[in-house]
Amino acid sequence: MKRIIILICCFALMTLSQRSLGQIVIDSTDGPNIGEVMIRKSLKPEVSVLNELIKPSHYWDFSVLGDLPLKKTIEYTESPSKYTFSSNFPTSNVVFRTMDQDTSWTFALNTAEGLYELGSYDKSGPLLYGNGALVYAFPLRYNYSYGDLDTVIISAADKLLLTVESNSDVDAYGDVKYGPGVERPCLRVKTHMKQRLYENGRLIVKGDFDIYEWLTKGHSCPVACIEYSVIEQAGLEHHETSVQVMEDVFTDQKKLSYIPEFDIYFSGQELHINSNQARKIQSLEILDLSGKIAASLDPFTAEGRESLFIGKLYPGVYLLHMCIENEGTFSFPFFFKG
Repeated sequence: MKRIIILICCFALMTLSQRSLGQIVIDSTDGPNIGEVMIRKSLKPEVSVLNELIKPSHYWDFSVLGDLPLKKTIEYTESPSKYTFSSNFPTSNVVFRTMDQDTSWTFALNTAEGLYELGSYDKSGPLLYGNGALVYAFPLRYNYSYGDLDTVIISAADKLLLTVESNSDVDAYGDVKYGPGVERPCLRVKTHMKQRLYENGRLIVKGDFDIYEWLTKGHSCPVACIEYSVIEQAGLEHHETSVQVMEDVFTDQKKLSYIPEFDIYFSGQELHINSNQARKIQSLEILDLSGKIAASLDPFTAEGRESLFIGKLYPGVYLLHMCIENEGTFSFPFFFKG
């Protein structure tokens, strides 16, 4: 009996040691009611692409376990259906991204600070958060009007570490190729979002970071602009708007953002919204970096009120997710100083 127990313990230790060497766990789901399929694959240090695992119309969640010593140079390999990258992040890491006939793609990143990315393309683009090397990533939804598929990753040092794009004119989406010393530091990206990404734990946010550094470090203009093409709840109609995250979000006024016809700012623990537009809010949620709802608004309390008390927030980074009647769904991050 002791020998059997010892063998079981040894097997468990071997399994744990293998996981620490960089085993990848892939959770593939095709729709909310299909179920989950777990695929496990050992990742060799020189491997940065898992071509054979990518299937069209699948949503992929990647978890990289361990620290992988990869090359610290950017490599770019292009084929009709594949892009491959290794990156120059500060310490050992892994970055990979594949695309299969313009219908499915995914990428992963592991830094010394831990894993701070999870993402894929499945007719929607989740916002990615991180710390250390990775600060922001925008996986852009495949736009049938242009036939483009683009991804932008910004580093904490305010320089562009990695750009992934299809063989098309990125300027059709706006200028996204900003890096060190660029004269036009305002980031413009157009993406699609679905509300379901923020339900049932689907929102993927990890780590902690300082948006103030990202917005202003090395920038000559005080505004970082993010253009969203949002998907209206009624269907896949395109609705465009501009969301400007102002520099004075970090001042005493705590001004959060300006959406056309919506003036939103914090005062203490209250969220102030223009009274004429507050009636249009169908739902409002503020999520913390774990994806949990930190505060929410009952739409019935919005009617006729200018100041809306939504609950206590602690200093940190949050995501404001708001559904507006006849306008669509808006999501953008903000830093709350408390």
